Amino acid sequence: MDKDILPQAWDFEEVPDDAWNGQYEIVADEGLCLAGNFPATMEHLATHAGHFPDGVKDTTRLRKRRSQPILKNAQRLVGLVGDPLIFCTILLHDFAGLPLYSKKTINKARRRVLKIIKEAGAGAAVWKLERSRSGVLHLHIIMSGSVDVTGVDDWCEVTDLEGLVRYLAKPADARACKPRRRDLGLDLKLDQMKASEEYLNRKRRGGERFTFHGALGLT
Repeated sequence: MDKDILPQAWDFEEVPDDAWNGQYEIVADEGLCLAGNFPATMEHLATHAGHFPDGVKDTTRLRKRRSQPILKNAQRLVGLVGDPLIFCTILLHDFAGLPLYSKKTINKARRRVLKIIKEAGAGAAVWKLERSRSGVLHLHIIMSGSVDVTGVDDWCEVTDLEGLVRYLAKPADARACKPRRRDLGLDLKLDQMKASEEYLNRKRRGGERFTFHGALGLT
């Protein structure tokens, strides 16, 4: 399983925001034509003081903001089912080739979550759809620790709910996630360029937004 699908630590290393998502230093090594390969991103950077779109930025401030609805649902889940909770990962191999930025993909993922929690005997769950750096769509699901986990690919007991929620508040596209300081390099910067280009070229109607997380059975 890709390390970015289920990292050993839920929390992420603190890296100054401007080290990754602030005034972006374009790397033109190896003759890469950035304007030719990432036209939408280069235009956005030029017109937004070198900043990426919020949808593909990963800063402490944005994680805090994004985490609020996930934390609220997770706390409601605790109040409903009690402790312990478990954190499950399910690889969506049959989703191969589906676009991340698609309401159809998100709705299909939600239906899969409903099927999984029914088979597991869970009455409620909090979930998040993500895509790994290698392109694998997968689900993270938080549910009661008393359920049957035979249908999941990996799971662990939740020991730090707030830390887990901060982890889940990262961008849905792992290529846009802030790396550890020691990993910051050309390849990962190009990954964020690729993530930004897909995000900016996503098909949408008007001001449509994509929400990659939700909850089931909490009402």
